Parts: sequence; C-alpha cells; structure tokens
Amino acid sequence: MWRSVSLRKIAGSMLVVAFMLPFSVEGADPTSCNGEVSVQVDLNQCAADRLQQADDELNRIYQAILKQYSEDRVFLEKFRKTQRAWLLFRDAELEAKFPENDKQSYYGSVYPMCAARFLAQRTQERIKQLQEWLEGAEEGDLCAGSLRIQSTQ
Repeated sequence: MWRSVSLRKIAGSMLVVAFMLPFSVEGADPTSCNGEVSVQVDLNQCAADRLQQADDELNRIYQAILKQYSEDRVFLEKFRKTQRAWLLFRDAELEAKFPENDKQSYYGSVYPMCAARFLAQRTQERIKQLQEWLEGAEEGDLCAGSLRIQSTQ
C-alpha cells in the first residue's frame, strides 16, 4: 500500500513539473514574446527569432567592419579567418553543452529553445567584441593593434 501511494505521489509531482517546465526553464519569460507564449513550441520559436535577430546584428557589424577596413587587406584576411574560427568554436561549444546525439529525445522539447538561447547569448558576446573595431581605440593606446584611432570630432 505504502509503495503504491508513494508512486502515485511521485507520478503526480512529475506531471506538475512537466506542465510547469516551459515557464520554469532558466531565464524563460513567457511574456517576452508579446505575451502570447504559452506552450513550448512558442518558446522555441521566440528563442529562434531572437537568435535570428542576433545573427542579423552580427552580420551587420561584420559587414560594417569589412567596409570600414576595406583598404587593410592583411587585417581583412585575418579578420575573416578569425570570424570563421569563432563560428566553429561557438557551434562546438553548443555541442559540448548538449553532447547527446539524439538531442530531441535526450533533452526533450526544450532543446530547441535552450540551443537557440545559448547561441544567441554567444552571438551577443561576439557582437560586443566586434564593436571594438567600429568604435576604435583612444588616442595614445599603444596596444590598439589593428583598431583605428577614434576620431576626435
């Protein structure tokens, strides 16, 4: 008798957790997508949209750097190489965070959301790094390297 009661309580608790999961995942904000997010598929789509926005911003900044430094062929060659390496690193880091081959089965329906959030976060970090080339370095920065000096206007 005790065993069956305990199993029922455990099963009931698991059911409650399963229904709450879309709203309790770290950082999940059900109101962040126009207040319409109520199911996991919506959370997944919201995270995918945010990743797309971050990727679009990264590409915009990348293209601006290519334009601003168009005369510096040596820099551009190494810059492109660095960006390709960063993309490989970001994707490899995602694989390390979620190493199982059958991700959907192993991590469940939250995997697309979690993966998109992770990639968006890393992409935002990269955007901040790349902005250094657009903003430039202060006059007198001896370690500016390839960064252009900020205009004083």
